[in-house]
Amino acid sequence: MTIDQIAAEKMRELPLDKQQEVLDFIEFLHSKIHTAQPESAVSFLDAAQEFVGCLDSDLTDLSYNPQHMEGYGQ
Repeated sequence: MTIDQIAAEKMRELPLDKQQEVLDFIEFLHSKIHTAQPESAVSFLDAAQEFVGCLDSDLTDLSYNPQHMEGYGQ
């Protein structure tokens, strides 16, 4: 008999309010596992690093262009 089967059989023997407690505990453990492993933040540059410079273009990096943001928000 598997753990799932044993747990399901024992849970069926409990009163309804205790079954709800078991379900709440299972959901708590499930959420604890998923929140314990946060995804590491990755910048767009890091994610696309292999593609940097792969296009042949005469465009320059606009972040260094002093006129790039001129008039923005007006």
